[in-house]
Amino acid sequence: MDKSSYDYIFDILLCGFSCVGKSSILYRFINGTYKGPLEGTIGFDWSSKVISIQTIDNNEKKLKLKFWDSNGQERCLPFIFGCLRKFDFKAVVLVYDITNEDSFERLPICVTHINNNGSEGLIKVLVGNNCGNEKKRKISFEKGEEFARKNNMMFIETCPRLNINIDKLFTDLIKAIFDKEKNDPHSKPTLKNNPDEMSNE
Repeated sequence: MDKSSYDYIFDILLCGFSCVGKSSILYRFINGTYKGPLEGTIGFDWSSKVISIQTIDNNEKKLKLKFWDSNGQERCLPFIFGCLRKFDFKAVVLVYDITNEDSFERLPICVTHINNNGSEGLIKVLVGNNCGNEKKRKISFEKGEEFARKNNMMFIETCPRLNINIDKLFTDLIKAIFDKEKNDPHSKPTLKNNPDEMSNE
């Protein structure tokens, strides 16, 4: 399908430091399965998923989610987050690993880049990944939630291996984007149905 075949196209940036599970989250959401630890991303990996949604005027629309899965090396961050200025991203998903304290403690570095480069209307989501591994948890749910609150971000914990909150992450994100855009008088119609009722193609 070309661009004209979709009613909506949302570009979404996934970011965070290396080995926090960004690619595994995407693989589970797009393919519906868990593939195990994936090789580190070099530059960007691009992927997409098309879903059907229903608007408030009872029309079925096609939504294409375009994912930019980014390299997690700190030296690459200026280039990665610089793309927020150049492309029309609707959302950024910042991921850390709840069993890796360093991946959480370094989040302010990413947040600074996001705030310096992202648009005013950018939806921001903080994801505590690997929540199925409670025995090795280093970062409490409350600590992640508090960081998100202080930085005006949505918050959720996920686990691709056990399929915990993967669909919820993206359905909540889609709803947040539509809720943001419905306040724009020039935007397209908003959603009628709950995100959980959306159908995949």
